[in-house]
Amino acid sequence: MKRYAFPLFLALLAALCAFGLTATGGALLVRASQHPETLLALGVLTTGVRAFGMGRSGLRYAERLLSHGAALTQAQVLRAQLYVRLAPLGRELPAQHGQGAFLLRAGADVDALTFETLRADLPLWTYLGLATLLTLGLALLDPLSALLVGPLLLLAAYFPVRLSRQAAQLAGTRAELDGQHAGTLLALSSFGGELAPQAARARLAPIQAELTEVEARLAALPARLNFAREGLAVLALTLLIWRLGGLVQAGDLAAAWLAAAALGVVAAFDAAAVLSALPAARAEGLGAAERLAELQALRPRVTPPAHPASLPAQLALTLHDVALFSSDPSRLTHSFPHGSATAIIGESGAGKTTLLRLLARDLDPASGQISVGGTPLTQLDPAAWRSQLSILDQDAALIDGTVAANLRLALPTASDAELRERLDELGLSHLNFNAWIGEGGAKLSGGEQQRVALARALLRPSAVLILDEPTAHLDPVSENLAVAAIQRRRAGRTLIFATHHTAPLSLADTLCRLHQGTLTELPHGL
Repeated sequence: MKRYAFPLFLALLAALCAFGLTATGGALLVRASQHPETLLALGVLTTGVRAFGMGRSGLRYAERLLSHGAALTQAQVLRAQLYVRLAPLGRELPAQHGQGAFLLRAGADVDALTFETLRADLPLWTYLGLATLLTLGLALLDPLSALLVGPLLLLAAYFPVRLSRQAAQLAGTRAELDGQHAGTLLALSSFGGELAPQAARARLAPIQAELTEVEARLAALPARLNFAREGLAVLALTLLIWRLGGLVQAGDLAAAWLAAAALGVVAAFDAAAVLSALPAARAEGLGAAERLAELQALRPRVTPPAHPASLPAQLALTLHDVALFSSDPSRLTHSFPHGSATAIIGESGAGKTTLLRLLARDLDPASGQISVGGTPLTQLDPAAWRSQLSILDQDAALIDGTVAANLRLALPTASDAELRERLDELGLSHLNFNAWIGEGGAKLSGGEQQRVALARALLRPSAVLILDEPTAHLDPVSENLAVAAIQRRRAGRTLIFATHHTAPLSLADTLCRLHQGTLTELPHGL
């Protein structure tokens, strides 16, 4: 909060200028109507009006400039801290928290926390400072007026803070209902027949009705705050005029002071108008903080040994009595010689992806041992082992950037010519590698996304290629290009891949079927 101290000071000065502009303007009008001959006093008031007007604009601009600069710095620091905290998770993070969308959500949550400061904290503290100074000024003018108006000024700040709790509860309820709504839609997506529309309406109607009610209650909060603020302003102005008006009639106070005080109170309540956004900002910030805390609470499933062994010269992989699932009594024993090409087939759910994740040490087996060149995989530093791997996951995530930026994640020093060559050999010569592809490659077709991800995996220098469904989402022509590219780029590397397609099987010199926790080598050509 220290970085916001000076912007807060400027915001308070800007608010005081707005208050002073209104107050001196009122005093000027009253003074001019009562004593037009006092040119000096009128000149002073006119100068004050102009000075406060210029000060309000200049200070507000400076405050916005500095506060937004501080917010951007805060967001940068928060992002850096978050990424440093999440970096040890490595490839486990998408597996534990969904594919690449978690980064987009985390970035939005960091923004929500940052803008909570701008939309809630700064306006609140600015208003409280203004209300305090106005109350002190009224106390110097007339203590009873300060006692009458001061509490009402503070109530204008209390109500938004009080309603923030309700907004947070409603926002949490809305998030739960959104999840139920999405889950119900997903469940109904596989429900066909003539009864599907009726079933959808029957299941979704109660959720939609509750969502509508929650949305209406959230939308009503700013209106309630505005109504309460206007009511407090009317009450404060009535009490002030009653009290100071009596003093003016008794001759104990100049009318100009009454006008200045009354219009100053109006200006103060106008300054409280921005607090109507406080409950929503607080609710968003609270939800963001909870999600970020959940993300930061994630811990690696695999950890490096205290004294990791050196990587063997030959990276032959061996499975010895490995259990894919803790509930499955079956065990895997198999070897992947250095430089070999092994295809793993099997029905969906057999555990092919799990096996590839065990080889990459995204997971450790429930029992048994995986070794590399005779060294247990658990004795190697996971980062050092993964530096020898080039991995293509199912539905591999693409970042929100250019084609070139996605490819250079595998090899930052790759030249434009190298990138062009990798794209061309996969039938992507039409792609401009400086084109922005959107989050997850949203601007590309499914086949283009798959081929860009495959090009990235093949571009990475590595000793072992682990490919999970490398030709998924591809038409026959694109599939043949992908198989040819893999064959061309796998020279000197160990290739292990899982597939449901027949075309990639030509890459393998060993074919294995994974069935019921057992890996069986099949005759070549079967």
